[in-house]
Amino acid sequence: MYCSGKERRRTRKRIKRTPRYESARLGQNGFYMIVRIVQLPIEPGSLKGEKFEALFQEYKSAILDTTGCQRVQLLAADICYFTYSWWDSETDLNAYRDSATFGVVWPKTKALFSGKPQAWTCNSLEHMTK
Repeated sequence: MYCSGKERRRTRKRIKRTPRYESARLGQNGFYMIVRIVQLPIEPGSLKGEKFEALFQEYKSAILDTTGCQRVQLLAADICYFTYSWWDSETDLNAYRDSATFGVVWPKTKALFSGKPQAWTCNSLEHMTK
């Protein structure tokens, strides 16, 4: 389910911003990071899926080198892919979306879709590792 801009703003207002020294969950800007989740309607194992994986391999370093991007992950489900990317701020994410790299990657990715993609921008509230 996609959140409207109004719902995201309402949610964002409820999140307490915490100074950097209080938690390891914070981005470089000292606030909680955001996670961009994109569901891509491309079937893994198909010819289009192989093309998408090659495209991801080609551009993942350029995406990760974008200011504010801390991590990029590709996941495969039965009928689609997901990308997760962790950003210091929504400003950094939007700067990437306006970048030359995105201008090349997104049209090539869209050409492989079998349906409509879905995307969510979420606030990272907890992060645990072992």
